[in-house]
Amino acid sequence: MASSAVQARPTPGAPAQVTVDLGADANLAGFSLSPARQVMTDAAPPKGYIAETSMDNTNWEPAAAGEFSNIAYALSTQRIAFAKMRRTRYLRLTFSEAAVPAAKLAIAGIGGFVARP
Repeated sequence: MASSAVQARPTPGAPAQVTVDLGADANLAGFSLSPARQVMTDAAPPKGYIAETSMDNTNWEPAAAGEFSNIAYALSTQRIAFAKMRRTRYLRLTFSEAAVPAAKLAIAGIGGFVARP
């Protein structure tokens, strides 16, 4: 599972969202987010996240929430494990602000940890 996005900066009341369709039901144990590593004076990675899962892309359940550790300066892939494995088809990530002031939000990739049966 992978995705790339550069989106206008989230603003109060209008967070940025990325929804990933896994293509089939899966046992998702967590996700990873890689910030863009190229120098961009007008874009920055997200400061924090809300992760939700859904089987139908309509009814969402909270999976995790928090902040990415030092993402703006380390520019390293962040790996977030859910408290428990989740049976899901969709993963939605919501970002309410950039890690540092910037006009755009930049993400190089999103991955998922899928548990094998």
